[in-house]
Amino acid sequence: MKVKLSFLMILLFFGCTVNRLFAFPLDKLMVLVAIGVNYSFYDKLSKKALFVIASFIVCVILSYITNLFSFSLLLIFPIIGLLFATSTASKERNIDFLYWSLWFHILVGIFYVIHSYIVGWDNMNRFVHIMFDKGLPFLHAALGFTATVQAFSTLCLAWLLLYYHKKETEGVDNRDKAMFYMAILAIILTFNRNTFVLFLVIMMFRNRKLFYSLFAVFLAGFIYFFDFISQLIFNVGTINSRKL
Repeated sequence: MKVKLSFLMILLFFGCTVNRLFAFPLDKLMVLVAIGVNYSFYDKLSKKALFVIASFIVCVILSYITNLFSFSLLLIFPIIGLLFATSTASKERNIDFLYWSLWFHILVGIFYVIHSYIVGWDNMNRFVHIMFDKGLPFLHAALGFTATVQAFSTLCLAWLLLYYHKKETEGVDNRDKAMFYMAILAIILTFNRNTFVLFLVIMMFRNRKLFYSLFAVFLAGFIYFFDFISQLIFNVGTINSRKL
């Protein structure tokens, strides 16, 4: 029974990260379900968590009062996010469920990138981003079941933080270490500049040896493939598109 419950919780948290698999926003529905499950079966929110949520609700109300004719429902979404984060963090076991759900999504992202190269253009799947916008159509960036490369990158970085949390609290085994390097592969497959920078920052504080090794590899690769990498890193197409 406990195994089945754990699997269902992992599946629930996995659903919280799925945005593009179906025609409806499964992730938002699963977040609401997860909040309900956490409130029903797990510890109540701490006073600090309630204070943060109450403070944000007050800010939303004040925004509504001062912008009666331009109020957006988007202001409500962060409240739901706070409820999800605080209710999930109230039970340590939830961290394990989130750890595995994010890992499975990382595997999905890697699988679809490999699949896209195997099947070619004729049978291209919609779970990768072909980098036409950067003039690099031969690169397929990982999307998983998220809407953007940045969203998938966030899942990868979140998993890394959970990995280091587990390493400090429970310890990690060879399986976790193998998963760690697979997560690094997923981060590379995003071909996202911001993600690379944040990843190196995390490694600088959490794994100095790996940071220096990766920095040396990136530096050597940058020198050798200067024209190609400069086109990827210094491309301003995405910046210009935000001006329109």
